[in-house]
Amino acid sequence: AQALTGFTEEKLLTQSFWELVAPKYQQLIKERGLSRLKGEWPQDKYELQIIQNNGDPKWVQIHMNRIELKEKPAIIVGAIDIDSKKKNELDLIRSRERYKILTNNLVEGIILLDEDYKVEFSNPSVNRTFKKTKEVIIGKKITQICYYEHRFHFIELLKNAKKDGFCVDEFDFNYESTLMLFEMHAKYIENERKFLVVMHNITDREMANKTEKKLVTLQNTFLKLVSEIVKTGMDEETYFRVLKMAIDIVPGVQAGSVLLRVGNEFRFAATIGYDFSVLKKISLKEEELLQTQDNEIGVIRNLKQRNEEKIGNDKAYALNTSGRTEEIKETLSIPIKIESKVVAFFNLDNLEEEAAITNDSIKIARLFSDVMTAIMQKSQYEKTLLKKNEELKKMSNYDPLTNLSNRRFLSENISRLFQEVREAGTILYMLYIDLNNFRSINDNYGHEMGDLLLAEFGKRIKERVRTMDMVSRIGGDEFLLIMTSLNKDDLEKFLIRFIKELKEPYFINSKKFCISSSIGISRFPADGGTFQELLKKADMAMYKAKKEKLSFTFYQEN
Repeated sequence: AQALTGFTEEKLLTQSFWELVAPKYQQLIKERGLSRLKGEWPQDKYELQIIQNNGDPKWVQIHMNRIELKEKPAIIVGAIDIDSKKKNELDLIRSRERYKILTNNLVEGIILLDEDYKVEFSNPSVNRTFKKTKEVIIGKKITQICYYEHRFHFIELLKNAKKDGFCVDEFDFNYESTLMLFEMHAKYIENERKFLVVMHNITDREMANKTEKKLVTLQNTFLKLVSEIVKTGMDEETYFRVLKMAIDIVPGVQAGSVLLRVGNEFRFAATIGYDFSVLKKISLKEEELLQTQDNEIGVIRNLKQRNEEKIGNDKAYALNTSGRTEEIKETLSIPIKIESKVVAFFNLDNLEEEAAITNDSIKIARLFSDVMTAIMQKSQYEKTLLKKNEELKKMSNYDPLTNLSNRRFLSENISRLFQEVREAGTILYMLYIDLNNFRSINDNYGHEMGDLLLAEFGKRIKERVRTMDMVSRIGGDEFLLIMTSLNKDDLEKFLIRFIKELKEPYFINSKKFCISSSIGISRFPADGGTFQELLKKADMAMYKAKKEKLSFTFYQEN
């Protein structure tokens, strides 16, 4: 006691015990003492600080026990010096706090996985990337929390890291209209049997490189076209091919024309859907052309009336008859400008229905305009197409109406999912979902309203399934849902709830729509080993469900 406190024996014998204790622990000692006066004799063991004779605090571990001394109850107090141990513990706590501050504020994502790929730790950057809370992520397999298209990629990364000790690979994350690129560093910690994954955001560094590679293919296609233009001297056939390509890629148009600047006038270089033999003889001054304000891409209506207002009678008559202006509902005007001067117009016409040219049409028209400008002025090529190529990439893999993956993406990726299911010895379910009587919506309310309903239907499917499930739109009112990691009973329970929720009313532009669906289900590997086989049998099951007025049915061989 004298060594611990620095007091002499005489001094200690004149003090109460709690007078040796640091102020914040004195109340505790008093409360324990009062308990003993009431006859309560706990065997105490706890840690506290005492104040030494020199005024310095010291950590001690106290042991108190009841004994008999001269036939009277007494307390024996044992004290162990734990000052060094306690300071080390406090240093460790402070170190952990500093580590927590560091990892929580890192831009890089940090994930710690066990050998079964279950997440033991993730910092906030990871949570933001996967759009999940820490509570949802911890304890789950990485394949359950990552985006569907990365499941196989992640497993391959971790397997290579375990084999070689370290592995680096790149991942791309699509957030609606935004693409983010990550460089993943995976290290296998052999003595701990764990994986450490660090995610570096390399979007800014890699976007230009990836875009440039994608653009090369597109550039080669158009450079070949340029080569043909040079050889043929810009003949009618070449312009016809360019115009046909524009009509094919821009939604909502069926005909069109190309006008080229010749001096101060414009002449028809090609037409589709009109009498070119008459139109090619017509020349128009710039002020006679139907243009949008400031010569930007835009939609023009009332062509016949506007032609008659701008052009003389004979020329207007030729345009209106040979150009069928009375039949044109609207025109998408695409000016091609070099150094702010219009050198050509591509006019793409909608002949079928009112307002078929949408924002998507205008977006693609802008892409087309940029490409054609690049052909005419190659020095501006990379600058004008850098951003546009990523939009083309997304359009190739995703349905623009519902923002779901399309048939192409599904058919190219499902084989790897088959392999995973086969290795795990589980079942893959392909659900073919078809809306009932959807045609009546288009007939009664128009295709625009029908498209809005399809978009809401696709959104509701996506919101009602797991992140690991895959939803695709494969055609008009047809959707596919791919599900794994559940048995038939679980699937049927899910379908009862799922179908009920899909039937709930849809409210679009103040209108209420109630619509049902028929679902056909095929199974891998029982019903087939390829995407086409499963699709065909799920389709057959769907038609059976539709015919028998069932909400869903499984494919049966007979």
